[in-house]
Amino acid sequence: MLHGMSVMPSYRCYFLDRDEHIHGSADIEADELEEAIDLALEMLKAQHSSKCEVIEIWQGDQRLYPARSGEGRGIDTP
Repeated sequence: MLHGMSVMPSYRCYFLDRDEHIHGSADIEADELEEAIDLALEMLKAQHSSKCEVIEIWQGDQRLYPARSGEGRGIDTP
């Protein structure tokens, strides 16, 4: 890291159907997890796909934002 500069965290978003099958993914850079979630939900809505309804957000091997059994916000959740 360069002196005095911070690195923005990278997240990996997966777009899933209601049966939790992955239909796509995207890399997201955001200052905080909440911002990554908001960006991923915007991307989900922009897809206009009836297949994808929920997201998962990962950082490395850690799932930070669930899409299991209503634990996370889906496409229709504010």
